[in-house]
Amino acid sequence: MEKVLDIFEKCKRRWEIEQDTENAFQRYPEWLGKMPEELAKIVNSLMPGFDYYTHQNVNEELVALHEKLQKMQGVEFENTIYCVLPNKEGRLNSGYEYIIEYRMLNRLSCHVVIPNLKEMPKEDLDYIENIVFVDDFGGSGKTFKDYIMANKDIMRDKHIYYLVVHVMEKALKKIEELRIEAKLNISVLYGTCTPAAFERNFQPAERRKDFKRLSVEYGLPEKNVLGYKNTEALVAFYNNTPNNTLPIFWKDVEGNKALFPRNDDEKPSWKMMKRDKELRSESNYLRKSRNDRRIC
Repeated sequence: MEKVLDIFEKCKRRWEIEQDTENAFQRYPEWLGKMPEELAKIVNSLMPGFDYYTHQNVNEELVALHEKLQKMQGVEFENTIYCVLPNKEGRLNSGYEYIIEYRMLNRLSCHVVIPNLKEMPKEDLDYIENIVFVDDFGGSGKTFKDYIMANKDIMRDKHIYYLVVHVMEKALKKIEELRIEAKLNISVLYGTCTPAAFERNFQPAERRKDFKRLSVEYGLPEKNVLGYKNTEALVAFYNNTPNNTLPIFWKDVEGNKALFPRNDDEKPSWKMMKRDKELRSESNYLRKSRNDRRIC
């Protein structure tokens, strides 16, 4: 196994050193040492390809992305709006944070930043030719595709720009398929694009299979053990780690705290009670339907 200190040096040459990364460097040998040797070897081999974004890194990327956008033909102040890519549930996500940063860093007017595209009057949309979505990470491409398809009528005859700090090859492929299938004008501008973890420089099938088995034995849930939608990402940000990243980096295991933990998404009790009520109502409906069928 490559020496841990050598791995540190490779990461330090690529990452900006701040409090979170310094803590990770200090904890890495102990964290790795609590894993079974075979699993630790695989994780150690993945580490040189791990991308960590400090706040400063992200800001630099947001400025660079805007510079790329300004070079695109037909993008002007009068015909372009900037939007958040919301999640399916409509909850606040990092997109809102990034759109604010993007506006301030690039000195955009607040009048061209639209938090909720659906609330924009149709008569105003008629003046818009370009719709720009700003995001930190594109993992599977599912969030982008779902939102675009749900609002396809708004997107028709517009040029859609997806500005993303870090995107996976899997997401790019899905977005390209969407562009062709939906016959929409979509362009992706990104800072970094990477393949899945086990498609980098070594035999994917064998390594992936061993990693999955060893991770489950180590204590990680079998579901999404390769990250959400099997994305196999190796990415973390100063404010959170995407669930597309291999969970071994962000999920606590008994006796071993994660190196780059995700923010706590625990639901409050009133949210859980609402969900329980919905499930009970659905269960009662299904039971009633079965009874009605028996009567008939």
